[in-house]
Amino acid sequence: MKKFIKGTFELDKDVTDLEAYEENKKQKILEIVDWCNRFGVAINCGTADDNTYLCEYKIVANTKSMCNGLLQEFKELLKDCYPYVKMVWQGSGDILW
Repeated sequence: MKKFIKGTFELDKDVTDLEAYEENKKQKILEIVDWCNRFGVAINCGTADDNTYLCEYKIVANTKSMCNGLLQEFKELLKDCYPYVKMVWQGSGDILW
C-alpha cells in the first residue's frame, strides 16, 4: 500500500503581479519544477485572494519515510528561492487503490 503527504506552503505575501514575481525567480522555479518532475512530486503554485503566494504539493511513495524524505528535500529547494516557507496545512495517509 502506497503512502502520501499533501499540503500547502505559504511562500510570500503581497504578490500583486504574479507574472512579474515568477519571472524574477524563473531559473529557480524551473529547477524546482525539474526536481519535482524527476521525483513525481505534484505542485501547484499561485496567489490566494489576499495576494499570498502559495504552493500546494502532493507526494506519493512506497513508505511514509520516503514521503517525508522527499518533503524535506522539496522544502529545502523552496527555501533557496522564497523568503520563508511556512506550513499552512498538511495531511497524510494510505492510498487504498
